[in-house]
Amino acid sequence: MGSKVLLITAGTLRPIANALSYLGTNVHPVYFPYPWARTLHALRVSYVFQASARRFNGPQGAKALSWGTYISGFLVMAWGGTVLSSLLLSQPPPMLYSVGIWINYIVPHLILTFLFSTSFLSPSLLTTNSHLVDTILFPLDGLLRAGSVAGTLALLSNPSSPVNPLLASSPLTHLILGAIASGGGGTTAATINAWNPQWSFNTPVFLRDGVGWLGTLDLWGGALAAIIYSSLTSHPAFTPFTHGFLSYMAVLPFTPDLLPSLSALGAKAVAALVFMILFATRVYLRHWAGGLWPRSTPQTGRKLGAVPSQGQKTKTQ
Repeated sequence: MGSKVLLITAGTLRPIANALSYLGTNVHPVYFPYPWARTLHALRVSYVFQASARRFNGPQGAKALSWGTYISGFLVMAWGGTVLSSLLLSQPPPMLYSVGIWINYIVPHLILTFLFSTSFLSPSLLTTNSHLVDTILFPLDGLLRAGSVAGTLALLSNPSSPVNPLLASSPLTHLILGAIASGGGGTTAATINAWNPQWSFNTPVFLRDGVGWLGTLDLWGGALAAIIYSSLTSHPAFTPFTHGFLSYMAVLPFTPDLLPSLSALGAKAVAALVFMILFATRVYLRHWAGGLWPRSTPQTGRKLGAVPSQGQKTKTQ
């Protein structure tokens, strides 16, 4: 039975790992030499930002914002997780020294803005039909979010820019970074009302009454993904927990010696699969469960975390 479990698991993870590898390749070697992961992340965040602007500003939507507010708010949502995690680790955020990352995000944002403003893409996708977008794209959301978490955690083991050993060896640091990488950008944007003409500071959404476990899924899901990724890559911070888990697994039909040691890509694929399951659950409860979970429930911003990593590179590259 152990062998069958491993075969089924490998068969499930292989296409996910292949997709993650492809996301690390460039859109075009000459005309747009930036990775698919960051480009799709930019488009996904742009969509959520425009939908939020339409929801809070009415029919005017993004037109209610000045160009400066519109671009800056989008960048807060897209880069919030990266900036916060970099500052916590005393690392320079990549947008301070890389012009390419600005191009990689602003260009897709402007393109999608043009497509919606000219009705080439139906504005209803931002409002009444947004549930279709969420339903179709939840697998992509899982892939991108796993890349963000893995890329952020890779900073803890980056020899070219070492971090404080106390941070690298603490499981709590991994959990916090996972939460920030997954939902930091959306939480920051929602806290400052980045899609409104006048920014203002509000209580962070995860501290508001009535949010619930589904509304904070981006944050605790990122922390869960960090545990999974760091444990499966045998990070020293999780060695005691991994050994205890393997001892427990010995009472199950498959034994610890059958559990493979996963590569960074394999661990990222597992994290992506977990994210997909979580996001599929959220989509079902919010859009298809017949009002079981009302859309009025407060929620964190979505599709918003740190900048996804490029394949096996860290996010600062």
